[in-house]
Amino acid sequence: MSSDSPPDFTEGASNVGALTRLNVFSLLAQAGYNLKEGNTERAMLLFGAAALAPHSSKLSYAIQGGLAAKDVLEKFTDVPEPSTGGTDIPIE
Repeated sequence: MSSDSPPDFTEGASNVGALTRLNVFSLLAQAGYNLKEGNTERAMLLFGAAALAPHSSKLSYAIQGGLAAKDVLEKFTDVPEPSTGGTDIPIE
């Protein structure tokens, strides 16, 4: 292993670093959870990111970041209207 290589990767195509293995495990766990919850589209994206992670960690992180950004945007757009404080008078 050369001294200028990052600590996450070792020389050789079949060896992946501990951080990469942890990322793959995390992606697979998230994909399994989403599949169980019925969100198959998100699960397939996460399975794909897990398959890509050992070869292109940047791309797998980009997929994760995109999904996280989508979640944040959905949280902001799904904000309920503030209540009127009980001033609604029912009309009979």
